[in-house]
Amino acid sequence: GGGELVARSFLQSLADHRLNEPGGIVVLTGMNTFSSAKGNYLTLRKETKMVSMGQAIRQSANTLGQVLEFDSPNQKVYCRISTKHFVRGKEEEKIIRPEIEIPWRLHDWIKGIDVVLQRALDYRPK
Repeated sequence: GGGELVARSFLQSLADHRLNEPGGIVVLTGMNTFSSAKGNYLTLRKETKMVSMGQAIRQSANTLGQVLEFDSPNQKVYCRISTKHFVRGKEEEKIIRPEIEIPWRLHDWIKGIDVVLQRALDYRPK
């Protein structure tokens, strides 16, 4: 989580960088990519020629966010409420899939093998 604006200048520098060519930027995704990380992914998908690999992001491109936190003054209850609806993709895009899907496997995890990172390190654009 966090705020997408924190990474905005970094993402813009990637879009303007000489590496912004097909296969020059590789973005890894997983089942725990959500909130601002998902938003940053969508920004890169839109503004760069990145290649994405990993597991699907299990959150719609269009979600609520920009969380406001406060204590209810009368009930003394801690509250969190989303204050903004982010529309970043097609309505039917309920799961965001990377271009190269790499399944998660228990036996790799037990052996301490990060198959997504390994594929990214071995990746060569066509």
